[in-house]
Amino acid sequence: MLQTFETKDVLIKRPVEMVYLSFSDMEQLMERLPQEYREKVRVNGDSIEGEYNGMSLGLSIVEKHPNSKLVLKPTGDFPLDFSLIFDFESAPEYSTNLKISLQTQMSWVERALVGGKIQQMLDKISESLSAKL
Repeated sequence: MLQTFETKDVLIKRPVEMVYLSFSDMEQLMERLPQEYREKVRVNGDSIEGEYNGMSLGLSIVEKHPNSKLVLKPTGDFPLDFSLIFDFESAPEYSTNLKISLQTQMSWVERALVGGKIQQMLDKISESLSAKL
C-alpha cells in the first residue's frame, strides 16, 4: 500500500528560483556538505552518492518541474524504495514555501513500526533547511 509522509510548509526567506536551484543543482548541494564528508561523496549530473557504514547510498533526481517540484529516488544500497518529493511555492516578500514528502510502499504494520521514525526524519530535515537557507 502506498504510504505518504509529509512535513508542514516551511517558509524560507529566499526567492523560489534560488531555493529550487539550491536543491536541483547537485554541485551546490555538495558544497554545503561538511568538509569531512566531501571526499566520500560523488556528484554525477543529477545524482549524488556516497559511502556510509560500508554501504553505497545516493539520490538521483528523476523528475524536475522548474521552480515548483523535484522528485528524487534512492540509488545504491538503500533498504527502502521511495520517492522524496520537494514542492516549492512562491510566497510574498521574495520567500518560498517548501513542503517535503516521502512516498513508499509499505504495509500498515510496517508503517506502525517505522512510520514515526520516517516522519521525525522529514521534520528534522525541513527544520534544518529553514534554519540554513
